[in-house]
Amino acid sequence: MRSAWLVRLAIPTLLATCLLGPSPAGAQEVSLTPFAGFRLGGSMTDYYSGAEFDISDDWTYGGIVDIGIPGGRAIELLYSHQGTELTARGGVTPTIDTVDFDVDLWQAGVMQEKPLSPTVAGYGVGTLGVTSFSWPGDSSTRFSLGFGGGVKVFPTKNVGLRFDGRGYVTFVDTDAAYVGAGGGGLTVSFASDAIFQAEFLAGVTFRFGGTP
Repeated sequence: MRSAWLVRLAIPTLLATCLLGPSPAGAQEVSLTPFAGFRLGGSMTDYYSGAEFDISDDWTYGGIVDIGIPGGRAIELLYSHQGTELTARGGVTPTIDTVDFDVDLWQAGVMQEKPLSPTVAGYGVGTLGVTSFSWPGDSSTRFSLGFGGGVKVFPTKNVGLRFDGRGYVTFVDTDAAYVGAGGGGLTVSFASDAIFQAEFLAGVTFRFGGTP
C-alpha cells in the first residue's frame, strides 16, 4: 500500500519534471501545484434492487501542472486520488458490506486567469479526462469532465498558494459498470447515467520560466 501511494504521488512530479527541464529566459511559464483536498463522494443506484450505493466523502491528494499559452490561459493537467469506501443502503437487502474504493481522476483542459491585484489572480478551468474506480479484485474506467475555479495568491514571483473548488461528472455505462462487494460476490449494475463529485483543494504553486 505504501509503494502504491508513493507511485501516485510521484506521477504529477515526474510529469512536471519532464515538461520543465532547463527554462531559458523568455520561455513559456510552467507551474506545478502539489495539493491536498476533500472530495464529496457521490452516489449510484443499482438498477435491479433499487439499492443506493454511496461513495464516502474523503480526503484527496494530487498535483496540477499548468503550461502557459497566450491570452492569460494555460493548458492544465490534473491528477487527483481519493481513497475511500463504497457503502450500500436500501434496496431488497437491508445490509450490504462496505468495500474499500479508490477514485482516481485524470484530467486535461484549459485554465483562464484574470489578475485581481498585483499578487492575486482569479481563474476558471474546464477539463476532460477519465475517472478510474477500483476496489479489491477489479476496476472500471469511465469518461469524465471537470469544471471549477479559484484564487491564486503570489507573495513572491515563483512561489504562491492556490485555493480551488471543482466539480466532476463521470459518465457511467449502465451495461458495463459493476462493483463486487462482500463475501457473497454481490454484483451491482449502475442505473445512474452520471456520477457527480465536488472537490475543494489547497496547494503550494511553484512557477518556472516565463518573462523575467
